[in-house]
This record gives sequence, C-alpha cells and structure tokens, in this order.
Amino acid sequence: MTPLPVPPKSRLTSPSRGIYFTNSRDGLNLRSGPGIEFAIIRSLPFATQVHIVKREGRWGLIDELGDGATDGFVHLAFLSERASADTHSGVTLLADA
Repeated sequence: MTPLPVPPKSRLTSPSRGIYFTNSRDGLNLRSGPGIEFAIIRSLPFATQVHIVKREGRWGLIDELGDGATDGFVHLAFLSERASADTHSGVTLLADA
C-alpha cells in the first residue's frame, strides 16, 4: 500500500467543521490573519457560503469553495449557520426555523 502524499500547508488537514454564510449586508472582509491588523484580501458578499477550517479566538480560517484550500480569516460574529430567506446570485437560501 502506497502512503498518501502530505498536502501543502495551505491545504486542509482535517474535515471542515460546518457550512456557514456571511451575514454582513455590506460585505465581510477576508483577511490574511486572525485580526484587524492583518491585510484585507478582499470582501465577501452577503450570503456567501464558507466552510470553517479552524477557529482562532473570535476568528475563523475559511475555505470558500469547499475544495480544501484555505482562503483567509473572517470574524466569526459575521457568520450564520443558515442565511436569511433571501435570494443571492440567483440562489435561494434557507431561513432559520
């Protein structure tokens, strides 16, 4: 049996902990590290689906595409387990019960 190759450090080493959605109407800053002192990579639009890979205090390292590659950090206060009943980019999202 051939051993599996070790993934690069930017890849996931454990399964995602859940699917969340951004809940900031004006967008959510994706940062290069877990804090406001880190550079903003880009802004994630409202209701963007993300996977939390790792938590560091009030910050989460996320995988936006679910492909195992990490994208950056977001503040966890701006994530919800389900998005509100809304339509974003032609996709209908589920509302909390």
